Amino acid sequence: METEDGQTHKVELQIEPPTVKQLERLTAVAKADETEVITELRDAVGGILSKNKTRYRVPAAYIENLDFDQLSGILTAYMQWVAEEKQAKN
Repeated sequence: METEDGQTHKVELQIEPPTVKQLERLTAVAKADETEVITELRDAVGGILSKNKTRYRVPAAYIENLDFDQLSGILTAYMQWVAEEKQAKN
């Protein structure tokens, strides 16, 4: 992550499983029209990244600097991880 003064720092997050509120955000992404999809996607990814074991709040500026492919990649990886965790518990 890059700070306001331009320095880059590596941050490793231990993401937690989704809450009901996060699942609702993900549903909102799927239902969003073309004009709102990026906003909904940023909100969902911001919530996913900020719900971590260290309680690190990912800066909104960082999320806003991600492009569509990066946002989609994060969301896809997260959903794969959730599915794997669910399978492992069964």
